Amino acid sequence: MFFHEDLDVYKNKKFRSYDFLKNIWHILESDFLYALGMINTGNITIVIDPDIIYLTVTSNFKHILDTKYNIDFSHSICTCDDFSVEIDIQMIDTKKDFNIDVEKCKLYFQNKIYFDEGIVEYSAIANFNISNYLKLKNSIFLSLAKEIQFAINKNILHLDISHDDFIIAELDAEFEIARAHSILCDLKIKESINQLVLKKDIFKQNRDLLLKLVDLIN
Repeated sequence: MFFHEDLDVYKNKKFRSYDFLKNIWHILESDFLYALGMINTGNITIVIDPDIIYLTVTSNFKHILDTKYNIDFSHSICTCDDFSVEIDIQMIDTKKDFNIDVEKCKLYFQNKIYFDEGIVEYSAIANFNISNYLKLKNSIFLSLAKEIQFAINKNILHLDISHDDFIIAELDAEFEIARAHSILCDLKIKESINQLVLKKDIFKQNRDLLLKLVDLIN
């Protein structure tokens, strides 16, 4: 078996990591952009806990912004009391062409502890500014969507993502980054899959299965 038995899982936004990220970003984006307009170099840290989001921006060892927000939307992953996401972006230069080096983006959990819901850790170094902010946002979404979708498979759908159900979880995670890319870049999802295979964001050997999944869902 390669896919979830209930194909509605692929269409229900409560089980899709892109929709979780979209709602998170809607809450903090205006402050993120405000802070971005105030610094040339610095660090941006976002911590997403079950009920609260923390946004911290520093530059030259000074706090530019330090605020928190309540999560006011419903999503399946929000029911996980111990799951969290930590995002750290080191902003190097706003005057150079856009570039991002994702050093780490991974779901970590202790496999032998069933109730360990895990943490997604994201770390990147980037050159960016307001004019190319959407490139940064898209890059963050694609990286995080994959790992958070693994977390949804583990914690909400109760799959063994490390062993028996790895293929189902991997295809679901790759489907979700293709879905995110298609929404963010206004593409057909099959076109998105093909682009991401070329960029090596999706494994080439999974391409045909993902295209088949799209046909099954539609």
